[in-house]
Amino acid sequence: MVCTVAVQRIEVITGAGGRRTYSAEEKIRLVGEARGGRGAVAAVARRYGIYTSLIYRWRRQLQSGELAAPAAFVPVHVLEAPPSCASAWKQ
Repeated sequence: MVCTVAVQRIEVITGAGGRRTYSAEEKIRLVGEARGGRGAVAAVARRYGIYTSLIYRWRRQLQSGELAAPAAFVPVHVLEAPPSCASAWKQ
């Protein structure tokens, strides 16, 4: 009696895989890109390889305030007070 064994090929993929994480800035940018006319959400989703439902979820989160861009630092310039104001403060 002869036994035959089926051989299967298994491909192991290494490297970056799994879920991708998006920063708040990326999410807001993609939602902004998808604000165009008809079919814009689908076009953006295709371009970046994501599901349209993800863009719609981010849009809802943005509208509800759950998703917000982190506060950016703004440069501050301190100017010297004019002499008339400085003398008023000293009194």
